[in-house]
Amino acid sequence: MDTTLAAGFAAAFFAGVTQGLTGFGSAIVFVSFMVLFMDPKDVVPVMLFLALAINMLVIVEARRHVQLQRIWPLMAAGACGLWPGRELLVYLPTPVLKAGIGAIITVFALLLMSGWRRTIRNERAASVAVGFFSGFFNAGAGMSGPPVILFFSNQNMPKDVFRANIVAYFLVLNACSIVVFWSGGLITPVVLHRAGLFVIALAAGGGVGIALTKKLNEQVFKRIALGVVTVAGLLAVASGVRALL
Repeated sequence: MDTTLAAGFAAAFFAGVTQGLTGFGSAIVFVSFMVLFMDPKDVVPVMLFLALAINMLVIVEARRHVQLQRIWPLMAAGACGLWPGRELLVYLPTPVLKAGIGAIITVFALLLMSGWRRTIRNERAASVAVGFFSGFFNAGAGMSGPPVILFFSNQNMPKDVFRANIVAYFLVLNACSIVVFWSGGLITPVVLHRAGLFVIALAAGGGVGIALTKKLNEQVFKRIALGVVTVAGLLAVASGVRALL
């Protein structure tokens, strides 16, 4: 097995555990590692298929807590951000994408670890802006999570509602993203092959994460995961900057 496949299986499994446990984080974990081994233009569409698969798995268990009336503006705005995000992915050079994705991951992970919070009172209006940037980042960097996770954290959603709402949002957004990427010719045979391989490890990790939801201290796991992701993000920045120099 070559290094890229081995790294992909490991990253997909850890991404699945993270998503199954917390309802988010699979894209951050997978993308942060795999941009070190693959072209970001392949990593991002592979992640879309993996994210769709893991969210379909988690939503079966979390569906009773979904608040569709609360999150539909977020979904609609997210879909609108996909096309400009896809153009960013197509036209930016690979080293710039690596450095940019790594920087986004690192900043986001540090914000979450710091406990940063600023409550937003007009939730519906804020949902439009948050959703658009989430969709933009989903297509441009394979990471729709950062804006939405910070937003939901600010609104003090209960754990089960937070997890269910974010999984339902990601499920819809990633399905729309695959259509957008397919129309732009970014779903290649390489992408389909890698997604088909890695989804096995992802599903296994997702099952483990769901099983651990009530048995493992979520805060401890989240801090470990964010620490690992921060290191990976910094490595991606260094890799991109080195290629530019």
